[in-house]
Amino acid sequence: MSAIISRNRIPGQMIKAHETADSDTVKQKQLLTIDIRLLAGVYSIIPLSLLLIAYDFFLLDQYLLNNILANSPENWLIWTVFFGIPHIVASLITLADQEYIDHYNKRLFIPIIIISLGMCIVPLVFGKTIALFIYAIYTMYHVLAQQFGLALTFIKQKPNHLFLLWKWFSVIAATGLYYVAYEKHYLQDKVLFSVPLGDVINGIMAILILIATSIAWKIYHRTQLRMMQVESIYFWSNVVMVITAYFCAINNYIFLLIAIPRIIHDVTAYIIYSVHDQNRNKDKPVNYFYKLLSFTKIPPLALCPIISIVMAYAILNINPWVGFVSFYLLALFHYHFEAFMWKKGSPHREHIRFV
Repeated sequence: MSAIISRNRIPGQMIKAHETADSDTVKQKQLLTIDIRLLAGVYSIIPLSLLLIAYDFFLLDQYLLNNILANSPENWLIWTVFFGIPHIVASLITLADQEYIDHYNKRLFIPIIIISLGMCIVPLVFGKTIALFIYAIYTMYHVLAQQFGLALTFIKQKPNHLFLLWKWFSVIAATGLYYVAYEKHYLQDKVLFSVPLGDVINGIMAILILIATSIAWKIYHRTQLRMMQVESIYFWSNVVMVITAYFCAINNYIFLLIAIPRIIHDVTAYIIYSVHDQNRNKDKPVNYFYKLLSFTKIPPLALCPIISIVMAYAILNINPWVGFVSFYLLALFHYHFEAFMWKKGSPHREHIRFV
């Protein structure tokens, strides 16, 4: 679809309608666009978290750390209902569209078989620890690839070797931090050259983050942007996110270590999925879910999060074993699909505009 999008900002309007010209179908059509300021605003979770840590340290004598924030939020039912699997379900809902199924075809069904077999074979051959480590790296790669990819798009830079280095140094560092957080009891008595192994890993991760930050500076230095432009703020917010994760890790704020990137990633994804579904199904529902629920008169912009949260809750509460397997299978499918769904020229990408 050939589309011309107005790039004039309308103060106070973050998701807004713009007119597009489409030479193939309708001449004038309203599309929702996503304001970069809205996506940048999601990163406000970082300063809010740092303020919470300061408040806990100076005024509460680390009461929150000792009673709440040293544990993973994944132990909370309310967390699993809203974060993690719901946005994964939302991404898969966008694929319930015959045109998309026909377009992606082999890129959908063959990988589903391979991933399903891999989930059965890898733990049996290499053990559960190796399987979970592979999953952890894949997860970190997915989370950071989304945010870094958007950052690069907004500052109008191509994904060259510097971008790959920035991304992979950050992915490895983040994986190391999460490993120490999740395996802190296992690492408690382990030492390397008389130094606690957890401290050694954190030290190596600090070096990797410093290298990643210097690479990010080189990437940014090639732009002509001013530091206070929203595109610049979005780019550097990703750098600060990784640094903040390290700060939370070494101070044992495990809750915030996990929550900060998860909230940023999931909320960003939900904004994009909801706007995509609204634009794709605006004139007439073509997605099977929105066809089925068209009687509700609720627009896809609102239905997308509602359906995904309800479905995620149902999946997680069918049966503990079924929920566990479903979570990892759906996550792996999601990581695979996301690698090409939003590429330039894809049918998904045609229904998303950033301004």
